[in-house]
Amino acid sequence: MSEALGKPHNNVKQLMWKMGNEGDLRSVGGGKYVPVTDNRDNRDNRNELSSLSEADSAPSIRDDVRSNEDIADPGAVIPVTEVTVTEGLTDYWEPPLITTEHELSSVTDEIRTAEMVGIDVETTGLNPRTDRVRLISLSTAEGSWLIDCFRMDPHPLFEVLGQKKLVMHNGQFDLGFLSAMGFELQGGAEVLDTMLISQLLEDKENT
Repeated sequence: MSEALGKPHNNVKQLMWKMGNEGDLRSVGGGKYVPVTDNRDNRDNRNELSSLSEADSAPSIRDDVRSNEDIADPGAVIPVTEVTVTEGLTDYWEPPLITTEHELSSVTDEIRTAEMVGIDVETTGLNPRTDRVRLISLSTAEGSWLIDCFRMDPHPLFEVLGQKKLVMHNGQFDLGFLSAMGFELQGGAEVLDTMLISQLLEDKENT
């Protein structure tokens, strides 16, 4: 982490130790830390949800909203799953929505050759014990895809993703839900959490 950020080793070490004491990171020994995956109260996502609630009172610029309610399990919590914003944008592009095993197999082959994969999940709530993953967003240097987890099983992806360098924002939240689905990081895998990196940079600027 120190080398990636170009920051003094001791400063990064002390901050990660502090984040470990506060529950943001978990020590696995040998001076190594991993994101905390058992996160029932994702403060970062709560802030995002609060911002969305405030925005609801403003005039909407959304011109295309689809919810897929007809394919959800009975009793499932259905948030807005696709929002297309085109006002003020040029050359708007939407990543393909993956809904079949054949499409998922093609994406898995693309991911297999990638060195680094950006990943994000959209969920029906904040608790990985009771809520579900709705969408998995994946990006590499070659393309981006949305995996519709209500219409297909994403597990064939997990073995490949578990061996990659993953880029996440608030990885403890995403990994909590993915772990509940059976996802595991394999030996040699890495997680770069942009939220943690931003906190490290902010702390450095304030010291």
